[in-house]
Amino acid sequence: MLPSTLRKLSKAFGVESKGYFPFDFVNNSNVPLDYIGDTPNFSYYEDISFEEYESNVSGLFNLKQEAIHYCELDCIVLYQVIYKFNNLIFNKFSLNVQFKK
Repeated sequence: MLPSTLRKLSKAFGVESKGYFPFDFVNNSNVPLDYIGDTPNFSYYEDISFEEYESNVSGLFNLKQEAIHYCELDCIVLYQVIYKFNNLIFNKFSLNVQFKK
């Protein structure tokens, strides 16, 4: 129904920012989940400008905590997008968007 990335949808619907996660660091470096150390280099992040990296990503990096936080943000942002989408459809067409099993 909403063919876009969650990051683009969060911007389009004006909801909380999705956050950033260094997928390439995890996928290409074989780091353990309990890694705690230096913040991964800018090159490990996608869809982030260097300015965003410098202002949002710094300090000690705890991979497990960051992964959990990123997943929690995904859920929150997805809920907010669906909520706003439902309101938009209801206001235009008086239809409630319901997801059935």
